[in-house]
Amino acid sequence: MRLRHLRTRSIPSLMGTSEHFLIATLWMTYSYGLSFLFQGAYFALIARALGANGFGAFAAALAVVSTLAPFATLGSGHLLLMYTSRDRRNYSSWYGTACRTTWVVGGTLCLGVLVATLLLPSTPLVLCLPALALAECLLFRFNELSAQCFQSLDRMSWSANILLLGSLVRLAAVGVFMATVRHGTAAHWSIFYLTAAAFSGVASLLITQCRLGPPEPPLHLDVVRRRGIFFSLGVASKTIYGDIDKIMLAVISGATAAGIYTAAYRVVAMGFTPVVAAMYTSNTRFFRAGATGLSASRRLIRRLIVPLAVYVLIVGIAEWIASPLLPVVIGKDFDQAASALRWLAFLPLVQAVHYVVGDALMGSDRQALRSSLQAGMALFNVVLNLFLIPAFSWRGAAVASYVTEGTLALLMGVAFSLSHRRESLAAAGSPSGATGVRSIPAP
Repeated sequence: MRLRHLRTRSIPSLMGTSEHFLIATLWMTYSYGLSFLFQGAYFALIARALGANGFGAFAAALAVVSTLAPFATLGSGHLLLMYTSRDRRNYSSWYGTACRTTWVVGGTLCLGVLVATLLLPSTPLVLCLPALALAECLLFRFNELSAQCFQSLDRMSWSANILLLGSLVRLAAVGVFMATVRHGTAAHWSIFYLTAAAFSGVASLLITQCRLGPPEPPLHLDVVRRRGIFFSLGVASKTIYGDIDKIMLAVISGATAAGIYTAAYRVVAMGFTPVVAAMYTSNTRFFRAGATGLSASRRLIRRLIVPLAVYVLIVGIAEWIASPLLPVVIGKDFDQAASALRWLAFLPLVQAVHYVVGDALMGSDRQALRSSLQAGMALFNVVLNLFLIPAFSWRGAAVASYVTEGTLALLMGVAFSLSHRRESLAAAGSPSGATGVRSIPAP
């Protein structure tokens, strides 16, 4: 067994030092930093190739399948990460469980999208759906799962490179697309996108099994059914309140408005990439801290929140100043994208807050609470967009995003504070309260 030598090493020896965390963060910064460059080049090239209308149709179709993609794994990758980060002996059986779940559930979702496509009118958006569903609900999920496998074992260099692979193959696919297809449509590009996903997914599976060994028979399918849905619901809700506005813009205001808004949103998302990298690196720390109680999680929040807030403020100011350059980079079709970028530049300030606090809730086995808040905000965002987009187009979508993300940050903070207070009171009144150690459900 390839993992045998890892089982004798304790968690504190690997993650208890700031040096190890710094190295892990540097690896993820490298990965997300290069991904930032690749995504920027990918975004500029595909926006120029498709134009505002075609890019809007593709973005809307991708947003549709992105709301389904989190359910393809039923949260099994996050459960693998949680249980393996606490005890490495869980890895192989959880890897087998996650692979089986992804094949069955992801494949079923792809089939459902194909059937739905056959019943819908053949619009540019609909024609993209089958290929994008196969890419996002199955193939790229194995890329994500492989990165989580290495992350759960503190092999952050491998996790970083596997995540980077997904961005690299997308950029390579754009280059081939522009070199071989003249006047390509969103539907044409979706085929190239699928090809990139196939390469990324297969390569990730081969790398994982060669380096960490094959999966064992799935032993935890019942745990996935009971607990995994909350992870999927949380990720799906995040996708909905992050992307549903693009779908609604395409339907209500047209693909051009969706393309303008999506272009600005992508720039903001790229600037937010280092925050995502820091949170990715911190996942295992939150799971281990959460095993001892919310006091340890609160200390992690305090160490993360201030530097992340300073970073996103600086980036927001830079995006505001540089916004007139956006149409120069991606084409004249996107003249209004400069204004949209100024509207969205400071959205990451509130996003950073609920990312950090939400991950603390997740790490302390309160993912159901976090997912419930996220699901409520997803519904709230849809209602806001129904009122604001018809009246204000992409500006209404921007306002809805600020209100939704700000409300979620507030609710996450209140939920964490109340949970911490209840835990402190319970510990103070219990004979073992001095330890503060919580019992963690076994897989």
